[in-house]
Amino acid sequence: LEYFIKNKNQQVTLLPNEVVQTSIDIEIPNDAKSGDYSFVISFESILKDNATDKTTVNSKILIPVIMNVINDSDESREIVTIEDFYINSNIYFGNSIELNFLIKNNGITNCIPRGTLEVKKIIGISEENFSSDFNNDKKVIFPDGKRKITANWAFPGFVLGQYSVDLTYVYGTRNIVEIQHFTFWVLPAWFVIIIISLPTIFIIYKLFNSKRLRQNIQNG
Repeated sequence: LEYFIKNKNQQVTLLPNEVVQTSIDIEIPNDAKSGDYSFVISFESILKDNATDKTTVNSKILIPVIMNVINDSDESREIVTIEDFYINSNIYFGNSIELNFLIKNNGITNCIPRGTLEVKKIIGISEENFSSDFNNDKKVIFPDGKRKITANWAFPGFVLGQYSVDLTYVYGTRNIVEIQHFTFWVLPAWFVIIIISLPTIFIIYKLFNSKRLRQNIQNG
């Protein structure tokens, strides 16, 4: 990136309490490869040769900068995918379910994906559908990096059955729109307990009836 900067080694004179604005010219060649380029801007105090007071404190300020270069001829520069989707548990005890998915940057430039998560009922019982925006804080995902996104689905009643999740997300300078679809099952804990208990209750009932029938035969 050093060769992109045209006006290096600038010098400005600052009077006490003075503010001066300066700029750096960066010229990107047409054949520059897409990717992230980093450089450091440094400001350092220099004592003038004709200064009467030679007593000074040499200070230096470093500002790291990451510049994202995109070449329109490079089709692989912006690729984002959802690698995994899962919920904290298919059996829940309270009135909320945690929805998690892992988003990965497979491109060669930084990206800030943003979008909407929407849950709809396929089969079952639910009070209402659920939708939530994600990555509103605009967190950056670096090339080959991953980020976990979590949404908490809180509901007033209970949900039971199979549900679908549509993840619609936008990323890149071209505002690429992707939609990925997932399905999952959720069951309230009390429902699972009842289902597990029914065979046990039935067996106990059959054993009790068999014992009672034998007693009736013996007494008959």
